[in-house]
Amino acid sequence: MIKGKFNALLRAVVVCGFLPVLAVPAQGSALRVLPVRVEVSAQKQFCSLSLANAGSEPVTVQIRAYRWSQDSQGKDLLASATDMPLNPAIATIKAGEARMIRCGLPDHVGQQEDSYRLIIDELPRTVASPGQVQTLLRLSVPVFRAPAGAGARLGWVTGQDAAGKAWIELTNTGHRHLQIGAIQLHLRANGAPVKIAKGFYLLAGSQTRIVLPIARGDDVATVEADTDVGPLTAVAMGRASGE
Repeated sequence: MIKGKFNALLRAVVVCGFLPVLAVPAQGSALRVLPVRVEVSAQKQFCSLSLANAGSEPVTVQIRAYRWSQDSQGKDLLASATDMPLNPAIATIKAGEARMIRCGLPDHVGQQEDSYRLIIDELPRTVASPGQVQTLLRLSVPVFRAPAGAGARLGWVTGQDAAGKAWIELTNTGHRHLQIGAIQLHLRANGAPVKIAKGFYLLAGSQTRIVLPIARGDDVATVEADTDVGPLTAVAMGRASGE
C-alpha cells in the first residue's frame, strides 16, 4: 500500500501534461481516474481502472498502452504495447458517470517486474462553446506486475562531472520498482544531513544521476531514501569507473 505522505506525489505523477492554455476563457473537463497506479498480482493477466467524469459535459477519451523502461540517465522511455489489449480503447463518458477500462497483460517472462503506462488523452469535442478554448487533459497511469517475493534494492555511487560538479548515481539493483520521494545524504564531516526532495520512479534495473548541492561527491558517507516501501538505506557501490 502507498503510504499517506506519497498521495500528493502520486497525484502529480498521474497528470502528465496539458495542451497549452491560451489567455482566453477555457473549458476543461473534470476527469478522474482510480486507482492512480495499478499493481497486478504475479500470475494475473488482467487489470482495470475507472474513469469518472465530474464535469457538466460528456468527455471522449482515447486510451493507449505502452511498455515503460528508463534509459541510463533515468529518463522514461515508452514503447507501444501492441500485445496489451484495451477495452474500450476509445470511450465517451457522460457527465456524472464513470466507465471501467480493462486491459490484458502478456505472459510474464523472467524475474524482473513488468512495467507499463496507460496514457489517457481527452479528445476535443466537435463543437466548442463560443468564445472558449478547450483544455485537453492527459493522464498517465503506471501499471506494475512483479513476480512473487520481488523486492527493490538501492545502490549509490558518486563522482564529479567535467565541470567539477558533484553527482550521485542511484541504481535499483532489485526486481521491483521504487518510488522515491526524498534522499538524505549523510556527510563524512558529520554535519547536518543534506536533503534532496526529488520525487521520481526508479524502475527495476534502472539508474538515475542527480547533481549534488555539495562540492565533492566523496564527502558522502551514507545515503537514505524515503520510498513507497518505507525508509531505505542505500548500499555504497564504490567510485564510478573512469572518475
